[in-house]
Amino acid sequence: MVEVCLELGKNTQAIEYSERSKTRNLIELILKRDSKTFFFPEVFTQLEQFTIE
Repeated sequence: MVEVCLELGKNTQAIEYSERSKTRNLIELILKRDSKTFFFPEVFTQLEQFTIE
């Protein structure tokens, strides 16, 4: 998507897309590592079920 935006001369959109993607990946990594400390045990169990399905 970033390449397409750049080819179309939409540099700002390319940067925004790239930044959103980096942020999403960072949040996913943090949650994967620390989700047991962020959420109550029952919420964590529900989250695990959603990610398995």
